[in-house]
Parts: sequence; structure tokens; C-alpha cells
Amino acid sequence: MEHKHHHFSPLAQPSQLSPLSQPGPGKPFQCPPADPIMTDPERVVRDFYHPQRVQVIHPIQIVNRHHCVPVYEHVYTCSEVDEYCGTHPHPHQGMLREK
Repeated sequence: MEHKHHHFSPLAQPSQLSPLSQPGPGKPFQCPPADPIMTDPERVVRDFYHPQRVQVIHPIQIVNRHHCVPVYEHVYTCSEVDEYCGTHPHPHQGMLREK
């Protein structure tokens, strides 16, 4: 930081001082008021933090998988036949006959 300084003339001689600022009996010497010196401004940074919402998107893909699973269903078929049973011994007795 650079400071700007003003140059002042060397201290004034007592003969050049105003009568109020000249030392006298019982009166101490007082310097006249000086002009203020202005310096370059100093920068003071104050950080403030505020919440900021940010959406984070998580895509989800649902996969519906279809599987064929064998389930046994028992189906019974029925057929009907006629048997010949005679009272005489017959060589083909007890055998099936188709209609």
C-alpha cells in the first residue's frame, strides 16, 4: 500500500508564529492544528456464504423382465373299450376288441 505524504516547510521560527501560539510567561508552547493526511483506502473483504440449491438428478430405469416358468398341469384322458367275455372257452377270450 502506498501512502501519500505532504511535505511541510521546516518548523516556523518563533517570530513567525501567531501571538496566541507564541510561548509566554506561564504559557507552554502549542503547535497549530495540522491538516489531516489522507491515506489510500484499505480494502477489507468480508465473505458471506449463502446456501444455493443445486438439483442432483439420479435417473432410475425400471426393467420389467418376463420369464416363462413351466407349471405342470395334469390332464387325464379317458378312453373306453369293450372286452368280450363269453361262457365258452374261446381262444381270444379276454382280449380287447375295438368298436
